[in-house]
Amino acid sequence: HIIRVRYDVYRSFVDFVSIGGYMGLHQRAKALGICVCLGFVAFSLGVLTTFLPNLYLTAASLWLLLFFGGSILPSCTGIFISATPVQLRSLASSVSVMVFNLLGYALAPALTGSFMELIDNHHDDPTSYWFGCDEACMYRVGFRCCLAWSVWSLLSMLAAYIVAKRQAAAAGPAAHENEKAPEPPVAMMMH
Repeated sequence: HIIRVRYDVYRSFVDFVSIGGYMGLHQRAKALGICVCLGFVAFSLGVLTTFLPNLYLTAASLWLLLFFGGSILPSCTGIFISATPVQLRSLASSVSVMVFNLLGYALAPALTGSFMELIDNHHDDPTSYWFGCDEACMYRVGFRCCLAWSVWSLLSMLAAYIVAKRQAAAAGPAAHENEKAPEPPVAMMMH
């Protein structure tokens, strides 16, 4: 129940309250612009988190990173699915989940571990950049690598925003007036 409430709160913030949804070219571009801004904040917090010396500041920064990063997911998923032709939406949803898992959740520990192993293999070599890097240094660099990996998501969202802005500009202002307003969300009572 908590996950559903959190999903609805984020979705209503980005989609309905602030800009009126993402149906239509102009609204999609607005929603992607907000997602890019939230993504930039999340990415910046991720990079900042690895340099904070205080445990409480690090925990607060990680919490904010998860908040801003999590607020993007419902809108971006909805935009992705709504931009796909109707007959391919179930396939697109399945492929997107597979890609998220392979390039995000599964790749992060493997990439971080490989990078840390590379550092471990060269920390004894006096000519190496990683000379003298102890175990704590390896974990710190691995964590930075893991959190900085989200730059690819940020760049992808930025590219999608640029494409959406161009499509909205090509459609002209008359198309914006003819776009159908999104239906209000249906209230659901959950047990």
